[in-house]
Formats: sequence, structure tokens, C-alpha cells
Amino acid sequence: MNATAATTSKKKTERSTSVHPSTPRVDGQDSLARAFFRYTLNDIAHFSRVLVGRPLRSYQLEVARAVLASVRRRQGAIFTVEMARQMGKNELSAHLEAYLLYRYQRRGGTIVKCAPTLSPQVLISRLRLEAVLDRPWLAPYWQRAHGNMVAVGNARVMFLSAHEQSNVVGATADLLLEVDEAQDVDEEKFAKEFLPMAAAQNATIVLYGTPWTQDTLLAKYKALNLAHEDNTGERRHFSFPWQVGARENPRYGAAVKAQIRQRGENDLVIRTQYCLEEVDDATGFFMPPLQAALQGMHARQHEPRADAHYVAAVDVAGEETAAARDGGNMRRDSTVVLIGERVWRHDPVLGFALPAVNVVNAYQWTGLPTTEQYAHLVRLLGEEWQVQRAIIDATGIGDALARFLQARLGEDRIEPFTFTAQSKSALGYDLRSLVGSGRLQIWADDGSPEYRACWQQVRRCQLALHPGSRIGFHVPAGQGHDDYVSALALLTRTVESGAPPAVSVALPPQETQMEGY
Repeated sequence: MNATAATTSKKKTERSTSVHPSTPRVDGQDSLARAFFRYTLNDIAHFSRVLVGRPLRSYQLEVARAVLASVRRRQGAIFTVEMARQMGKNELSAHLEAYLLYRYQRRGGTIVKCAPTLSPQVLISRLRLEAVLDRPWLAPYWQRAHGNMVAVGNARVMFLSAHEQSNVVGATADLLLEVDEAQDVDEEKFAKEFLPMAAAQNATIVLYGTPWTQDTLLAKYKALNLAHEDNTGERRHFSFPWQVGARENPRYGAAVKAQIRQRGENDLVIRTQYCLEEVDDATGFFMPPLQAALQGMHARQHEPRADAHYVAAVDVAGEETAAARDGGNMRRDSTVVLIGERVWRHDPVLGFALPAVNVVNAYQWTGLPTTEQYAHLVRLLGEEWQVQRAIIDATGIGDALARFLQARLGEDRIEPFTFTAQSKSALGYDLRSLVGSGRLQIWADDGSPEYRACWQQVRRCQLALHPGSRIGFHVPAGQGHDDYVSALALLTRTVESGAPPAVSVALPPQETQMEGY
């Protein structure tokens, strides 16, 4: 196909809104062309290498051939596929879809692909399929239909959201049903609305994802598949940790090893998304390696240094009544202020300096009226430490306090932060990552009440695992509060602010980039 024809075909595709049965078919070519396409459609390895021009790797082909065998025989098998990040799970899915579209273009059939969110996950899946189809030998024959559908002749792929509130009743998957990021899909939603789609024609089902806990949709079907393999010898669960990808792509292996050195082997992301481990055993938020990394060697500072740059985090407590203050409750919520000094720490793995924060002082107020907290914060943040940036807990009563501080000290210096399930999860991941890489540290033991209170919370803090790969952190009821831990988490938002040092040395980018599909 020449460039003009390819451009014309692409424009036709972009403006297409419906399926046209008269779409040209590859079997309408001369005998040589028919033989060529028959060869490429005989095996997905030929299809990917010759027509797509992007050969699948051996572990991808292993999954693809097992899935296609079930599709051809109408076995209705349910496969579970775990691949480490950046090893080509989505590319495998797109090649499977493209192959089936051309294989069944005359006979017809429907593939349903779903993911937990419409945007970006479902959208990315559709765009990836279109990128596979936009190859010289394939581009003339496919079209987009009704926004969420891609078709070749009488075969089509429908892209649907698996969000709990999405409406998907009525769709049918008679060739293949694919569930992306299945560990984040609600089990009841899948059982009631997606599983019946494959029932009429006993269609094959593939659940893709990475591990989380034992009670996810992916984990439950994985357990069934492993039991099935023990009983019959038939493999329906495929698990490929990062080491498998590293054997076929050494540069990918080098990049993952660098991440492991940065984050630590016990990091949740490393364990679940690269080593493919379930994390039901994760109880302490700060495991011993993280506690060791959090302990700094620098001295506590009681006043600022002239050449230093300071940041702060404030976890705000609610105001208490006089009666509550007189009750003698030793475990009342407190406002905690952490002062951090921004520093640059050379990373031996990456070869250049990264921003870090040394916690150099802490203040704790219990039962203090909001007006007094405001006065203290203006003095501490604006006058005494002259912080460049401060993150203020704006949840509940903290909202007004944060707004007053913004008006007094400037919006460029004060950032309100509202705790939600999602935002706290993101903070938790950032906190574990920064601590694990040695980029967030607490001053050396000075025997102070603030130091003891901080480390008591650090040691007692527990990790909570929630659906959707969300995490939380808390000190169990009856063991105290998590004021210091929350302030440490807020402090992570100050790490990237500020200018880098005048001189830094970086490795060539190709040495650390993540490769793969």
C-alpha cells in the first residue's frame, strides 16, 4: 500500500461511525495473496511477525496459543494471566483481538474487552488495538463503529467499562471476553453482568492483572485454575514475573533492578507489580527495613540556618471543648507540625542527585483552640522558619485554617490537602517509596518527647489493603493516633519543589528506561 492509499484509509476510518458489511476482505485477493494471508492466519506468531510487524515474545505466545485453542474449540475456559508491568500484557491482548477479527471476519463474532475505568483504561485498550491494526497490510479493512467498537467485516470488538455504576447489560461475547486489571473489578459486578455475556456461546474468558490480596476477582479465579491444573495437568493460569521479561529483554531487567534498589524488595509496588506476590501478609506500614531507612543521622535543629531551604507539613487536630480537655484523655488528637530541610542526595544507582527532605524539628499541640494554632503557625512558618512551602491538612476544621494561612502567607507557599480514600492511598505509596529510597529521614535520637512520640507511631502504624490496589495507614484504636505519620505523608508533597543543585551528573537515558510494550 502506498502512502496516499494509507492516508485515505485512515481518514475513512476516523470518520466511520457504523459497520459496513461490504468492507473489503483479504480473501478477495488473487490466489497468491490468499495463500499469503492463509499462512499468516494459521498461527498468531506469523500474524504478529508478518502483518503487525511486532513479534510477540515467547511468554506472550504461550498465553495466546492457549487462549486461541479454547476459542476455536468453544471450550469456554477461563484463563488468568499475571504479567509484571511493562512486559506486554496489553500488547498481547491487542494482538489476540486483531488476530480474531481477521480470522472471523466472514463468520462473524464479538469480543468484549472491559476494564475498571472507561478513561483511561478502556480508552487505552482501544487505542492500542487500533495501533496494531494500523499496519500496511491491515489498515484498509478495519473501521471504528459507534465510538466504542472496532470491526473487521462481520467481527467486532466492544470496549466497555467494568465500573460498578456502568450499564453493560445486553452485550454478548461469543468469541472472547477479556477483563483488564481484573484485581480491581468488583466480583459481584463481574458475576452478574459480564460472566453471562460469555454463557450463550460458551466463550473463552481471560482475566489479566497483577496480584493484590487473596480476595480479589483475579486471585479467586487464579486459585481455581491452579487447582484445575493440579487435577488435570491443563494450564489455565499464567504468571510471568519480571525475571521472565528480563531474560528476553536485558535492558528491561536492568531498569527493574534499579527500581528494586531504589524502593527496596519489600515495597508494595515491587512485590505486587513486578514479583507478582499477594500481600495479605503486609501488616506493618513501616517494616523494619523502612524504619532503618527513616532513621537519619542529622541533628535536630532548633533554629534555621541561613543557607538552608525549609518546608513544612501540618496535620491538623480538631478543636476540643474545655470539658474534653479537663477529662484527662492522654490519647487525644493533636496538631503536629514537621519542619523539613530540603537537601539533595546523590543516588549511586541513577548516578545523579535527587531531592530529599530531612525532618529537623517537630511541634505538637493538643487541645489548642484554632485561633491560637493559626497564630503559632503564622509565626513558625512565616517568620521563624520562613518555609518555602507548607502542606496543610485541610480536612474538616483544617480547611478554614489552611485558607487563612494562604491569605496571610501566600498561595505559592501554602498548599491545602484534603484526605480522601484515594488521596491518602497516593500519599501512602509516596511515603513508602521516599522512605525506602532514603529520601525522607527523621533527625537522630535526642531523647525528646517529640522524637519518642513520632517513633512510637511509626512502629505501631499498620498497613490497610483496600480494593482497587488502594492502601491506607493507621495506628490501631487504643494504641494512639497517627498524627506524626500523617504529617510525614504530607511532607512527601514538598520533596519535588525547589531548584536542583547547580551541577548534577546523569547516566544516558537508555541505560534506565523501561522497555517493552
